[in-house]
Amino acid sequence: MQMICALLIFQTPELPEPLGDLSPWLDNMAMPHDFVYAQLGEQRHRRFIKTHTPLDGIPLDPRVTYLVMARHPLDMFVSLCRHDEIIGPPPDSVGPGPVGPPPHGVGPGPVGVGHPPDGVGPPPDGVGPPPDGVGPPPHGVGPPPHGVGHPPHGVGPPPHGIGPPPVGRLTGLPSPPKPPGPPAPPKPPASRETLHDALLRWIANDDDPRRHPDSLPGVMWHLSDAWARRGELNVLLVRYDDLLADLEGQMRWLAGKLGIAVPEQAWPALIQAATFERMRDRADILVPLPPGISVDTALFFRRGTSGAGHEILSDEEMAGYHARAAQLAPPDMLEWLHSASRPSG
Repeated sequence: MQMICALLIFQTPELPEPLGDLSPWLDNMAMPHDFVYAQLGEQRHRRFIKTHTPLDGIPLDPRVTYLVMARHPLDMFVSLCRHDEIIGPPPDSVGPGPVGPPPHGVGPGPVGVGHPPDGVGPPPDGVGPPPDGVGPPPHGVGPPPHGVGHPPHGVGPPPHGIGPPPVGRLTGLPSPPKPPGPPAPPKPPASRETLHDALLRWIANDDDPRRHPDSLPGVMWHLSDAWARRGELNVLLVRYDDLLADLEGQMRWLAGKLGIAVPEQAWPALIQAATFERMRDRADILVPLPPGISVDTALFFRRGTSGAGHEILSDEEMAGYHARAAQLAPPDMLEWLHSASRPSG
């Protein structure tokens, strides 16, 4: 989703900076917040900011459009497991978690896109740190569906021991600190049996989404909350399978919703640049590695299709997943999430 936003805003396949600089990850705890705010403060293009925080954990501003990316939860889990094999899980983590660049199509939180009418120009009212990074739940939001609690999952202080970082490549901006020691090699791929057992545990676990936002209850709560807000003009839900089935239609739909006019002659190159194959070819500028990690960035583009979870589970186990999902989310949202792809419009 970040890449599609970048292509629509800059209207060229040749981005002016690496994607991670153009679209900072606001709640990445490996990056000092002063560094991220300084990046945003220097930007004069239309901002598009990545976050893994669910909608009710961030302030909602009418000048911002919130894009929520949804992928089949089973595919998301498999992708997170493969992702952790490349760079390792986050410190003190409990299962797969969002540290480092997410796998293609994965992102439990929304992308926020600023709203100047022409799609370009200085951001409104300047940029400073949001108050504590988290506001009260908007619109009187109370307990989410089916009794799943609210994760207090906003922007907090940088990790212990990170002080003022040194000055880096961007004009006047600091570079994030690099931890000592050689980079850790990627883990060997998990066997099919190991992945199968882990997937069944993930489906069955009744994890608290306040501590496990990547658990099945956490994913379903986040998507259910976004689904309930889909009638709001500045909340857009995008499904990964729909991007696979109709990339051009989805990109044109998003451009219209974001108020971005794209010249007709520019569309073919922009659509090609957003394909899985082309993004994998350009992984060196599209995948921002965490400090101290040195791996082949193309590994993050392991698979561009859906169905990895279904390939691992039997029909009976898939029925168990659907029964569990029905306990966690409303039926209309699940029908949308699990249904076959359909044309845009």
